[in-house]
Amino acid sequence: MNFAPGHQPPDGFGGFAGFGDARWPAARTLGRALVACCAVTAVTVAFPWSQIALGSLWDQLQGPIGARTTTGFTCLMTSLLTALLVLSEGRSAPVREAVRSACIVLMGMAALALLWRAWQGPGLLRGGSATHSGWFFAAAVAVGLAVLCSRLRLRRRASA
Repeated sequence: MNFAPGHQPPDGFGGFAGFGDARWPAARTLGRALVACCAVTAVTVAFPWSQIALGSLWDQLQGPIGARTTTGFTCLMTSLLTALLVLSEGRSAPVREAVRSACIVLMGMAALALLWRAWQGPGLLRGGSATHSGWFFAAAVAVGLAVLCSRLRLRRRASA
């Protein structure tokens, strides 16, 4: 469809040659990075997030897997929903804007849940003071990177 010179389409036609504002080239790469961060988060919740190391009594005790905790389940569901949203993102500007805004809200909620869990600490495990495992910190890094990717994917508002 050809538009008259003075009548350009709304911003929803980004990505097609000759129409409006071209899509930011890094948006696709950031989308892939966001899906990868979501996948890493989904993998980390399959492993224990707390542990206790007592060399004299036991070799090492591990707590429940991350998905069986409230924080882990929150991270799992938000990362899966974010990956689904990114993979189903359309070409129109309103859909892209809604999906990108939803992604940053979802991953922000996961980050807040992880911060709350880190603030509270892992608690006790069989009467001993537990520590967070490496899987917890891997999930925290993945969620942090997902928030960063979501923020970088947001479109800057054009100043009037």
